[in-house]
Amino acid sequence: MPGMIDALVPAFLRESAPARLLGRLSAERRGLLLVVAFAGLIFLPFLGSVGLWDPWETHYSEVARSMIERNDYVHPYWERAYFFSKPVLTFWLMALGMKIVGLAGPGGALSIYLEWAVRLPIALLAILGVAMVYLAGARIWSRRVGALAAVALATMPMYGLIARQAMTDMPFVSLVTAAICALMIALFGKAPAEAEAAVEDEEATDDPDPFWLYVFYAFVGFATLAKGLLGVALPGAVALLFLVLTGRWGLVSRLRIPTGALLTAVIGAPWFVVMSLFNGKDDEFKNFAYRFFVHDHFKRIGMGVHTTTPGGTFTYFIEQVGFGTFPWVVLFPASLTIAARDLAAGLKGRRAQALFFAFLWILVGYGTFSLSATKFHHYGFPMLPPLALVSGYALHRIWEEGIRPHQVALLLGVILFVVIAQNLAMTPKHLADLYVYNYGRPYPSREVDPRRLFAVFFVLGGLLLVWSYFWQRRRSLVAGLLAIAFLFSAYLGWVHWVQLSPHWSQRDLFWTYYQTREGDEPIAAYYMNWRGETLYSQNSVVQIKDAGKLRKFVAEPGAEYVLVEQGRYKGLRSVLSRHRAQIVDRTNNKYYLVRVEDPL
Repeated sequence: MPGMIDALVPAFLRESAPARLLGRLSAERRGLLLVVAFAGLIFLPFLGSVGLWDPWETHYSEVARSMIERNDYVHPYWERAYFFSKPVLTFWLMALGMKIVGLAGPGGALSIYLEWAVRLPIALLAILGVAMVYLAGARIWSRRVGALAAVALATMPMYGLIARQAMTDMPFVSLVTAAICALMIALFGKAPAEAEAAVEDEEATDDPDPFWLYVFYAFVGFATLAKGLLGVALPGAVALLFLVLTGRWGLVSRLRIPTGALLTAVIGAPWFVVMSLFNGKDDEFKNFAYRFFVHDHFKRIGMGVHTTTPGGTFTYFIEQVGFGTFPWVVLFPASLTIAARDLAAGLKGRRAQALFFAFLWILVGYGTFSLSATKFHHYGFPMLPPLALVSGYALHRIWEEGIRPHQVALLLGVILFVVIAQNLAMTPKHLADLYVYNYGRPYPSREVDPRRLFAVFFVLGGLLLVWSYFWQRRRSLVAGLLAIAFLFSAYLGWVHWVQLSPHWSQRDLFWTYYQTREGDEPIAAYYMNWRGETLYSQNSVVQIKDAGKLRKFVAEPGAEYVLVEQGRYKGLRSVLSRHRAQIVDRTNNKYYLVRVEDPL
């Protein structure tokens, strides 16, 4: 049976000069370079071409900007108080990008490179996650499994879209992914040549690779700096559950826990210690220890102190993960049946145990966030890397064995594909809801409507999969799935996300403000708290939630600018009935930028 590369890649590409140059590298390095380049192709284009989305990107970017302005990189600050809700790593990465490009832009605005500066570190961490999934798959099963899993992860919509968002979730998930993949390599992996040469699934040993163990502990430390206690709890829970269910307690003495925990603590603990001893208060007069550990960890999980979707059930994330992993859902039933068959044969082999470990990773991620009282759609995000791993393994097995042994599971997968495709084609807002804050915010259906394009693309893709299924064409099934995944993810990142962004960002409104104002004409935000007004005004915007204060603001001589949500514009006009108010920018479907001049 020919190899997958030989079957899917045309001969002229395999024999080209770049391919020959790559051929000089070791097989694993060649594969790693290719998946990194592929992930970069998906994630990096147009990162800086659109404004930062409200409220998370703008909120966290303002905290990073304040670090530079205040020359304080230890105590995060927001507006006029300390900010204790998130750990510091994401802010350090954003601040580093801002320092490199500079903050000053034309006419008093922020630098035109700001968006690129704060998003690039996030995208690079997303690439790290993809690379580690490849290495785990290649070291445990084969380079084909690693490459397929990496491509699956890079092209899952939720992963690709969050890779473009300057928020804390990608640093957390990518670093936890890197940590767990390193642990899997330590426990189940082989040297590249040995991994490829092994035909039988040899018995697992209690002799983990110390290098990869320390890589694991280091990444856990960084993940803790990215998200807090979950950086330790999630990989720790997966490892503990694996030991309990397999009974491999002999591993405990060989996991180098004392020195590994010390490495994790050296990386992750100092900032938390410093902040816990700090006596500053946030905007609710809470100190760091209470706000971060009690309020934003235990209360968020147990009481639901902050959520835009109260009352979500244990099945809350099934739909979001379906949308977030499309079109790879077509492999999920086959992944379950293949794993069930392999695991039924016994759990002694290292590859079987690695597969079991990956499924535990999925279950722990799902259980942890489903039991949380606070829920957002993107809380299902940590499940995507292990889902990609088991999808890569399943596709490898289908390539090796053909469609017939898996036809029932694949039929169920095709049905899943059709159901989710129909939902996305009818309501593309599902994709934006994977990473936004307020799901009730208006979707720009008139300005951005991909429904027809989605319908045509999904129908053609579905027909190709159905044809491949009924005619038992494994080559067209694999090639078709890879093509659908790449084209869909590229369209979402390069086109759809770019079209949506102006309606979730205030950047363009502030560009209009800085270009049209005369002198130092001030700007206010009327009944708003979307964070973007703070960042893009560099914390100079006047927040007004009172009609009397608005009249006082515009009573000063000269013109003033006011940002207002479109639904509040009539109320604004009635308050300012004696003034001349003109909408100077209405390109955003959420806000108006209004210029207010003195009465005649």
